[in-house]
Amino acid sequence: MARQRETQPSQRVVALDRQSDGDDVRVMLERRGDGYQLSTTGDFDGVPLVRVAPWERSLVRCRGVDDLPGEELASVLQILGDGELPERVPAHRRGCGAVPVEGQGRTALLTAWMPTADESGSVDDGSLYTPAPAARGLAVSLAEGCVFGSDAQSGVLIVAARGPEGMIVRSLRESPDVVATDAHVEQRLREAATAVGLHEDEVRSTLRSAASPWEGRRVGWSPRIGASLSRLVRGWSETDSQASRTFVAVCAGMLAVHPDGTVRALASLRRDQPAERKGVGDRVNSWLSSRRHVVLACIVCLLVLLFAPLLSAKAREMLLTSKVGRAEALRERYEADARLAAIYGQLNERVWPMSKMLAEVSAAAPVHVVLESVRMDSNAQIDIEGFVQVAPGGPMLEDPPETLLTRYESALNELGTLGSVTVVRREIVGDSVEFQVTARVRNATARGNLPMDFADMPLAEVLYGEGASNTATPIVAAASTSTSRGRPSGPSSARSTEERASRDSAIEGGRDASGDRRPTSESGPASVDGVPTPISDADIAALDRGELLNQWRIRNSASRDEKNDAETRARLKEEADKLIARYREVGSGG
Repeated sequence: MARQRETQPSQRVVALDRQSDGDDVRVMLERRGDGYQLSTTGDFDGVPLVRVAPWERSLVRCRGVDDLPGEELASVLQILGDGELPERVPAHRRGCGAVPVEGQGRTALLTAWMPTADESGSVDDGSLYTPAPAARGLAVSLAEGCVFGSDAQSGVLIVAARGPEGMIVRSLRESPDVVATDAHVEQRLREAATAVGLHEDEVRSTLRSAASPWEGRRVGWSPRIGASLSRLVRGWSETDSQASRTFVAVCAGMLAVHPDGTVRALASLRRDQPAERKGVGDRVNSWLSSRRHVVLACIVCLLVLLFAPLLSAKAREMLLTSKVGRAEALRERYEADARLAAIYGQLNERVWPMSKMLAEVSAAAPVHVVLESVRMDSNAQIDIEGFVQVAPGGPMLEDPPETLLTRYESALNELGTLGSVTVVRREIVGDSVEFQVTARVRNATARGNLPMDFADMPLAEVLYGEGASNTATPIVAAASTSTSRGRPSGPSSARSTEERASRDSAIEGGRDASGDRRPTSESGPASVDGVPTPISDADIAALDRGELLNQWRIRNSASRDEKNDAETRARLKEEADKLIARYREVGSGG
């Protein structure tokens, strides 16, 4: 016996049971979880079809088997089928499966669809078949009880029973007049019930549940089997008037969509032998068996021999042409890459525009930010060192000196030529802030985005407001860097006291109306002989934040000037402390 085909599980199938009166029963069954959904109407097109094989040509053998793994159980069923079923039944008309029985393991159903002489074995319509005894066997596996089906026209009686001692399924061929009598059916049911240990009450209840025959066909089942089937199949009820007509079709559909492969094997029979697909060698041999095909093959071979060199040369020409085209494209790409490499080489050898970059770094610095050194190395890094200082008597600054460093960092970031601007050192020394900034050169040749263009607004107007002059001598000169910031002694620190007095005299002498860079004001001078005049608490309270910061810077610087006597410096120090205290009070909302 050929190896049993393992059918693929299907979720939905249409089951067809051909009735004797010509009115076939067609239902659609869909597996949903552990149950099934029944539909007797709808669109059945495109759904796999399983048919119930003719009752009178069905054969069944029933055997108990162990519950083995799938492959081992399939091998056992093949062996049992070879020994129990007739040899004249072809493999495609055999169905050997095993249904699970609760508490009893499995029961093997060896079924066959006996062929007849008038059947044609040349065409396979693709439909699957299941024998009617297999459908009864599945029904009795659901619960203990009896099931029978009789067809008086064909003289077939199928009985199935399950009890404490096992399960049995029989398909009997008898005379039509005997099959139609209740006494004969009761006798056969009693024999099956006795074999499996069922009480006679099950036989009587099975006969009572059977509906009146239609066209000689009659189906009945025990109440427990009907209740189990009603719970398992939604849409089917044993109390329905059509329940007996659809009983066999519903059980056949359950076999076809069952999740167990050994159960589905009972619904895998075919009417005709499926056409086997021939191999390449077999198809060639079949084609060459014709003389006409042989002559055609010889002509083709002759043409190949004649034109093969020409075709080979043409193919080689096309291949070489494509390679030449690719080679030309590669050459042009190489030349373009070489030109680009030469340009990059020239750019690498060029010296950076140092004057431009130094001008941009300096122009980005706010007023009062002094750059002492700018260093650039080969790794495209720039180091900037400097300090922030406000000279006494200089222009008014709205924020403390520390904020100027933050503004300078932001301006360097916004240039566009630098990147990764970082303040690595910030130190407050006296009235100044020393700092060190590092940055990476991003695009040295790009035009920097400078915060201010002094060509549009002179520095004097930036410092002192509109109307200020940029050519007059300033009123206040910035203090020496080494003196105010405590730098080490050097040439500038070795100046004599006479030189400092001469410088101060020159500064004081230059303070006239024509040499003042500030615009003219009606408020009058804020100091006498270079020393700020005393300021009262009421005057301090009347000043705004900008004036407080400006007056604080003036008095703070003058309090450190050694040319003033100790009493004047003490007064200036006290006034500076009051001014900065008031400045902080105003800044905090006081």
